[in-house]
This record gives sequence, C-alpha cells and structure tokens, in this order.
Amino acid sequence: MPGKILPPNLSPALVEVGDATEHISSLLAGHDDLDHLHIAGQTLHCESFPAKRLDFCDCLFEKCTFQCKKDQSFSFVDVIFKNCDLSNADFHKSTFLRVSFVDCKAMGTGFSEAVLNNVAVSQSVFRYANFSASKISNMKMEDSDLMGCALEQCKLKDVHMERCNLEAAEFSFTALKGVDLTGCNIRGIRANL
Repeated sequence: MPGKILPPNLSPALVEVGDATEHISSLLAGHDDLDHLHIAGQTLHCESFPAKRLDFCDCLFEKCTFQCKKDQSFSFVDVIFKNCDLSNADFHKSTFLRVSFVDCKAMGTGFSEAVLNNVAVSQSVFRYANFSASKISNMKMEDSDLMGCALEQCKLKDVHMERCNLEAAEFSFTALKGVDLTGCNIRGIRANL
C-alpha cells in the first residue's frame, strides 16, 4: 500500500476559461504561467501551441479532449482531470505531480519515459496506454481498466492497484516488489524479470 498520496492542491479561485486555445496561446505569447485555470468542455489542440513544453499548475480540466503530439512535453502539477478524453495523446517525457484522473479515458495514450508522483486514477479507462520506461511513485489506481497496458522497464515505488483490469498487461523488466495487485484481473499478464 502506498504512503499517503498527496492530492492536488487547487486554488479556490480558478479562472474560468472560455476559449482555451486562445487563452493559452495568449498566456504563452506573454510568457505568462499556465496556472489557476478551469477549462471545461473543450478540445485542447496542443500542437497548435508554439511551445515545446507546456507547464500547467493548479488547474482543473473537466470534460476536455487532449490532442498532443510527440515533440512536445508537459508538466502537470496540482491538476485534476475529470471526465476527460486523453486517448492517443502523447505525454512522452512529461511530469505528473499531485495529479488526479477521475472517470477519464486514455486509450492508447503515451506516457513513456514520464515521471508520475502522487497520482491517483479512479474509474478510468487506460487500455493500451504506454508507460514504458517511466518512473512511477506513490500511485493508486482503482476501479480502472488497464488491459494491454505497457509498463515495461518502469521504476515502480509504492504503487497500489485495486480492482483494476490488467489483462494482458506487459510488465517485462519491471520489478514488482511492493506493487499490490490484490483484487485485480491479471489474466495473461506478462512479466519477464
């Protein structure tokens, strides 16, 4: 069981964003921070932003769709994703610190070589997501579907998965010491150590 997972620390005064693409582009043009934002019901075309790295802090994304390409990286600190669709987005070499995914869809999403610390995932679908070569610590996943997920060559510490579907998940060359899979479907799981 992981230690206490630190939840996202959201400000009570988040700025409601009307047109996310325009607002984020304007902040980036002025070299302003992407923080204290509440974005709801929008598609974020991350490839339209000129920055190679986007740093979001103290943000709430609700019912948003993310379209991200591989030559960008992201930092999400104190962020909640609620009812979002991150399917096929690429968060290669990105950072997630004190982040919650609630009722999200991230099918085929790329998290390879990412750093995930103090992350909670609940009631979400992460089928075929790729976490290969990521560093994952103090993470709890519950009531989620990770069928066919790739967790190869990961460094895991204090990871707890409860009532998750891990059918056909790939854990090759990932040490599972300290990983709690109690109550998970592990049929067809692959693990070469």
